[in-house]
Amino acid sequence: MLLMILLGIPMYSCVTASIPVAVALMLKGLSPGAAFVYLTVAPATNFSFILVIKQVMGKKIVSIYIISLAVMSILMGYILNAIFGIVGTNSLNEIFNKHFHHDSETWEIILSAIFFIVIIFSFARKIFTRNYFKKLKGNIQYSCVFSVSGMHCNNCAKKIEESLKKVEGVSQIDIDIKNGIVKVNGTAKKEDIKSAVEEAGYNVLRE
Repeated sequence: MLLMILLGIPMYSCVTASIPVAVALMLKGLSPGAAFVYLTVAPATNFSFILVIKQVMGKKIVSIYIISLAVMSILMGYILNAIFGIVGTNSLNEIFNKHFHHDSETWEIILSAIFFIVIIFSFARKIFTRNYFKKLKGNIQYSCVFSVSGMHCNNCAKKIEESLKKVEGVSQIDIDIKNGIVKVNGTAKKEDIKSAVEEAGYNVLRE
């Protein structure tokens, strides 16, 4: 597992590319736990990512991130090996070489049911969360809504947002680039909000 940590942290591999690599290693005798460590670590970080985070957030945050990732991956890897040990399967070769009968063993039925429930729950959670936040966003009452000219791209929206964040009392900003609308929530004065938009280089057409 430590070897998988050393290989996975500096070398980037996307999730899709990591799976066949992990399967090939398991076919060669790698434990499921070690393969899990690789699948967890490789897509989560790489050398260039570490350098960027170091510059933006500092060495302390990078150290905490890498240590947490490594420790939790190894811990879950040992747990996974323990589960495979209980069910009597130590490697992927044994899974592929096992002769399955029509009468499935009890543990196979239980694990399949749990896996199915987790998948259903995951889909249901995503749908519920998406609808909830969409509904929540639709119910927000903004304190200031302005029509702004000259805003055409994400860079424009970013400049306006950064300028508005400097205004004391602004708690929420929602920018609609397509329609040229800036929505602001908070206790800030309308005059201060207008001034911040104009300081960013854009004109407030109407409220």
